[in-house]
Amino acid sequence: MAITQNTLIGKSKGSVGNATFTTWKGRNVLKSKAQNAYSNPTAVQVQNNNRFGIIVAFARLLRSMYKIGFSEIATDMTEYNKFVQLNNPEAFDTSQGNELTVLADQVILAKGTGPKITSVTSMGVVGGGDFDPVILQSPENKSNANSTLYVTVFVQNTPAVRGTTSVAIDPETGGDSNPSITVPGSVVGDTVIFFIKDSVTGKISDSFVSEITA
Repeated sequence: MAITQNTLIGKSKGSVGNATFTTWKGRNVLKSKAQNAYSNPTAVQVQNNNRFGIIVAFARLLRSMYKIGFSEIATDMTEYNKFVQLNNPEAFDTSQGNELTVLADQVILAKGTGPKITSVTSMGVVGGGDFDPVILQSPENKSNANSTLYVTVFVQNTPAVRGTTSVAIDPETGGDSNPSITVPGSVVGDTVIFFIKDSVTGKISDSFVSEITA
């Protein structure tokens, strides 16, 4: 995809050969159809293609989260493309041959210049999937009152998402907040990814990973 913002061209439409002019986020954009680059792919190329396919499928499960999580920084591409860019291939383990295991602690669901989560503690399951994390934020960069904490729970490093939710948080002295979070079916060993959207600035924190403990 090439951006073709040009005062001589103005708003361009239509196709030329394999390329099509369109408008995206107020800009002229030239898109081309995907080409099959490998007529006889190697084993590594097949593995990379499989990994990309898994990420694309995985992205569909997480769309509601990364659309918010990357909304601040995805200025020159879609939130989906930003998700794929940042999570390919670091979040996937190929040590099991063709079996790809999601390394949930490496998944990036949000990135921005907003409040900074420095630690998450007290992640024990209370019952019925309830867990009560204590979110510690940086005193120099913490969220305003009634900001939103977004939560995604993964099933113990598998490509399965147990659930997502969001809750309002009110940072206390030092940046602590203690929301009660319910994601049905959550168990000890699940990986949880948090990020915050500030209620005043609208800025997003980088996602932070923790694990539900006993």
